[in-house]
Amino acid sequence: MRSVERPGVIDRAVYGTIVVTSVLVLYDGWARLKVWGAVAVILGPVVAMVIGHVFSASLAAYAALSRPPTQHELLKIARHQSRFLLVCMPQIVLLLGLTLAGLPLTHPGVHSPARMHT
Repeated sequence: MRSVERPGVIDRAVYGTIVVTSVLVLYDGWARLKVWGAVAVILGPVVAMVIGHVFSASLAAYAALSRPPTQHELLKIARHQSRFLLVCMPQIVLLLGLTLAGLPLTHPGVHSPARMHT
């Protein structure tokens, strides 16, 4: 069975996309960022999520094996979990495309929800 056909893969991809999009919507510093800073803002939460999944999968392997995972087993876990870095690719591709088109990261008439006054 291909990985995209497994429910866990779809579940994590949707979860990761929601997390990344939420961070992007709420982040208030776009005007101060250069392109690579914006890429870091996009990658940051996804990298943290992958590290959390590697850690939790390593603990689960420890419990299942009744011993610490070997280096080979840890690398296998890290490779498996690192696929979820792909979750942030659509946002990064969009950012780079807009940048190449000469469009700014912010629009002068649009305010982030954090700065809006009621």
